[in-house]
Amino acid sequence: MARQEWVIARTAEELAEALDLSPAEVHVWDFRIQLANRIAEEVIRRRLTHAEAAKLAGTSRSRMTAIVNGGSSTFPRTCCSGSCPVYACV
Repeated sequence: MARQEWVIARTAEELAEALDLSPAEVHVWDFRIQLANRIAEEVIRRRLTHAEAAKLAGTSRSRMTAIVNGGSSTFPRTCCSGSCPVYACV
């Protein structure tokens, strides 16, 4: 097995370069992050349970829980803009 090299990316552009992503893929990823953050904020603001939020969104409770808690690969809650580093193994 080949040895993996760890890369620290501090911006979306650095992460895109490390993962060989196109600018369009970066924009989609950034949109999903913003959407997941907004969903989580709204669930908290409205004091909804994950089940209630899932019903409103037309999805499962487990998927809503993953979105709100940041455990969904489709809707990640972490970003690489600003000062939070993102670690990518390439």
